[in-house]
Amino acid sequence: MTAISKTEDLDAALSRIEGIRIDTAHVSYGLIDELLEDPRTRIAELLERLWRSIANYAVIETAGARTTVSWTGDFSTVASDSFQEHAAAVDRILTRRVNFLRIFTAATTLVASITAATANPLAIPAAFRAGWKLVTELERIQ
Repeated sequence: MTAISKTEDLDAALSRIEGIRIDTAHVSYGLIDELLEDPRTRIAELLERLWRSIANYAVIETAGARTTVSWTGDFSTVASDSFQEHAAAVDRILTRRVNFLRIFTAATTLVASITAATANPLAIPAAFRAGWKLVTELERIQ
């Protein structure tokens, strides 16, 4: 076999490989594909939810009333009737909101502690305490 025939064989093999087409249009790679479907829409939805979550501490609407609670603790209620039911709903929702914020804070602390523990093994006890606090908060809610 000469160098020219080896080159021709290699060229023929490369042509065959180039001729193979793989249809990747219908292959799903999971979560990333979902996130990339329409990133502008997803980001806008996320920002809207985030804004609603942080604009006020809570907004509670029932059939006969609407209460807005600001982060400073000021209440603004507009009610037409059945205020007792609305007051019970406000109490339930504010309790859930407090619990959510406690869990969120504990989870965020846990993530920060684990991150610090990966860089410094001496921070492992702090990560353990943060994890224990998260478990304690979850048990307290139940």
